[in-house]
Amino acid sequence: MERVDQMKQYVDHLVQEEMKTFAPRDYISHLPRPELKFLDRPLLKAELERVATGAAMAKMDTGRYAVAPPPEGAESDPAAWRAALGNAKSQLQHQQVRGENLELLRDYGPSQYQDYAKYLGAVQEGMTRQRDDLKRKIEEINRERKTEQLGAGERLHGLDQKWKTLVFGNRQVEAACVALEADIKRLKAAKGEAAAASGS
Repeated sequence: MERVDQMKQYVDHLVQEEMKTFAPRDYISHLPRPELKFLDRPLLKAELERVATGAAMAKMDTGRYAVAPPPEGAESDPAAWRAALGNAKSQLQHQQVRGENLELLRDYGPSQYQDYAKYLGAVQEGMTRQRDDLKRKIEEINRERKTEQLGAGERLHGLDQKWKTLVFGNRQVEAACVALEADIKRLKAAKGEAAAASGS
């Protein structure tokens, strides 16, 4: 019983968590409330009240399954003996029905069990096929991903090498530009010195 209570609490918790995601929270407020006509039944009302108050469920009356003689003091009462006899007959009928059910189970139970076992075997085979198909699809997807990732890695490596080459080329061009600028400055300075020497 404690396990059932724990399971109920867990299910209620899951339902509450799921309901938090509903938008709007009261997503059926626009619908009319249903008419629950069966709630007026006295037996159901009494049971709902019992549950609401937390009262324990009444124990099952097993006395009616007993075959008892008339109560003390009523041994000479024909009505009491008729009631006891009626009860004994109903118990005998109940036992006969149980016996018939056991005979039916003996005669047809094994074949029913075998049929059900075959059904369960077919269900298992179907589930195994589905599992194997899913495994195969997962493996195919993983292979495709690996191939794509390896290809992307090679492309990234190639682009990285190209970038390094371009950066190296840019550095060489910058160095050449710096060297040319230095040569230009030197030549201008030499020209200016030569002009100054020829002017004096």
